[in-house]
Amino acid sequence: KEDINLSKKNILENVSINLSLGKIYGLFGKNGSGKTSILKIIMKLINPDSGKVLFDRESLSFKEISFSSEKMSFFPDLKCKDFFLTIKEIHNIPTYKFENKINYFSKVFEIENSLNKKLKYFSQGMLKKVSFITCLLNDPKFILLDEPFSGLDLDARVVLKKEIDAFKNNGGGVLLTSHMFEDVSI
Repeated sequence: KEDINLSKKNILENVSINLSLGKIYGLFGKNGSGKTSILKIIMKLINPDSGKVLFDRESLSFKEISFSSEKMSFFPDLKCKDFFLTIKEIHNIPTYKFENKINYFSKVFEIENSLNKKLKYFSQGMLKKVSFITCLLNDPKFILLDEPFSGLDLDARVVLKKEIDAFKNNGGGVLLTSHMFEDVSI
């Protein structure tokens, strides 16, 4: 029997990022270059070997930062509206605010006819829309978007870019990743 040597490969080394509210930042790189790892470290989904992440010079607050993953594969048996309601309950979002946002975003992203459909039947593009909407439900200060344009058709890309820009114009900060330069040069 042969031993298998799994070596630890350093993807990120000496990374320092300073981000401000009211701006959009693009993180561009090849697949496997560490873009998603940076977002996961910011969200404390993985721990860095050294260093720390601060938000407004303090510890990270999940109420102030939202994350949209590249692949949304959780809760596949929930209906879309029930998934949104779960997020509402987690963040204790007032009903009137929640309903206004769901009404607005489901129309803008053209998913209002799919709210009663289970997430497992959604295309990658529809899941991207749901993930982005979920990202904004709790009024975060900063959003992290991992490959937000993958799987979206041209019309949905235009709408997403418009909504990202609106979030920024309202004082929010955005860090998005892509391996396609056109996506990060909004």
